[in-house]
This record gives sequence, structure tokens and C-alpha cells, in this order.
Amino acid sequence: MFFRCLWFWLLEAWEMGVFILLIPLSWFWQAPLPPKQNAAHAQKKMVLVPGFLGRGLELRSLRRDLQSAGFEVWIVSLGFQASDIAKKGQKLAAYLETHGLQDCYLLGYSLGGWVALNLPQHSRWRVTTLITLGVAFAGTPMAWLLSPLQAARQLIPGSSFFKKQPAILAEGYAKHLNFSAQADEITASRQTSALPSPDRALPNRQELCLPVWGHLNLVRRRQARQALIASLLADLNANSLSRAWSQSVVELEQDILSQFQAVSR
Repeated sequence: MFFRCLWFWLLEAWEMGVFILLIPLSWFWQAPLPPKQNAAHAQKKMVLVPGFLGRGLELRSLRRDLQSAGFEVWIVSLGFQASDIAKKGQKLAAYLETHGLQDCYLLGYSLGGWVALNLPQHSRWRVTTLITLGVAFAGTPMAWLLSPLQAARQLIPGSSFFKKQPAILAEGYAKHLNFSAQADEITASRQTSALPSPDRALPNRQELCLPVWGHLNLVRRRQARQALIASLLADLNANSLSRAWSQSVVELEQDILSQFQAVSR
């Protein structure tokens, strides 16, 4: 057990070094332009919201794998994720409206999950499924290290930001999938990266654990990305079958009604 923990923290020290390196590189990286295909006609649409101090550079591999799986992918450009989370939620709403995005999956990684959860209620009809990935639902002690930044102060456990969140979580989305790592140095534990108990009990919520250790590894490790995409495709197929069944029922009802009207005449 000791050596397992030691190996975990050595790996996490390496991952944190990679994360720190990504920050200055992000200054020179722009999120890719949205696909040329009209968003209204795309079959599988995925909108990615970067995490703390991220501009989407950390999501490049996930974007590539999602595209290989047939998704049209947008990476939201909200600047560095260091200011007020609620205002970032409003910017996200403006982005969805500007690009005409609806009937889409919305994936928020790390702090990006909180941005997605703070999407204004009037814009949530555009999202069929919310996906939160590695979100610290109880905050993270590591936020103290970067407390001069407003977003970090909001993620300090017990902050005024978290006192408002139960109401925001309760508003919810049509469907919410929450993914976490087996061990995560940012969220502190699997318990704090899981949805709060009252929200978790709702029928349209689902908890899934990816086969990986580490916060950044949720998007960097191929094994985690493959497991995530497999779950999304299974959910998408289930939704397609449900819609097909509903359409068949409607057509059958219309056929019966037409026959009844013909007999009545």
C-alpha cells in the first residue's frame, strides 16, 4: 500500500509539472474553429469546457478521439478560467447561442464542470446531456494555493460559492453523467468528486468511475478517454432507441386514429 501511494504521488507530481507547462503554452494556442458543418444538422454534437487556467489545450487528445468516434466537437473559448464562475456560465450561454448549438452534449472538465452547472436556466434547453469530468463537488483544499484568483477562492471548501450550489444542482439538466477517477489529487477523494447524495438519487443522474488515477489523466490517458467515449456512445444509442420507439408509438396511434376515422365515415 505504501509503495502504491508513493507511486501515485510521483505520477501526480509529473502530471502537475505537465499542467504547469501547459499554462504558458496556452497563451499561444487558440481553440480550433467550430466545424464548418451547420451545428443544427450535426448528428452528434459535443461542446467541451476547459478547466482551471485552461483554454482547451489540455483537451486536444479528447477532441481528437471524440471526432474519431463521430462527434462534431466544439472547444469553448472563455479565456483563462480564473475569474467568476457564474459569469463564465453566462459567457458559455452566449457561445451556445452564437454558434446555434442545441441538442448537444456539454462536457465540463474540472472547473469547467462548475461553469457548465452555472449555465443560466434559460439556455439549458440547448443541452440534452451534461457531462461533468473530475469536478470537485465539495471544493478542493488546493484552491488555497491560488486564492488570489477569484475562481480558486470560489472552490475553497465552505466558500460562499458552495452555499449557493445546492439550488443550482437541483435545477439540473435533462440528463447528467458524472465521471471521476479512481484517485484524484485535486478532488481529494472519490467521495468528493461524486455528485452530492440528494442529486445522485435522481433518476436522470448517473455516476461512473474511469479506470485511471490522477486528475489530468482523466483527459490525458488514452484508457480513460476510451472508457469515457464508450459510455457516451452507449448512452447515445440508448437515447436513439428510445426516440425510435417513441416515434413508432406515435405513428401507430396516428394510424389507428386514421383507420377509426375512415370507419366512422
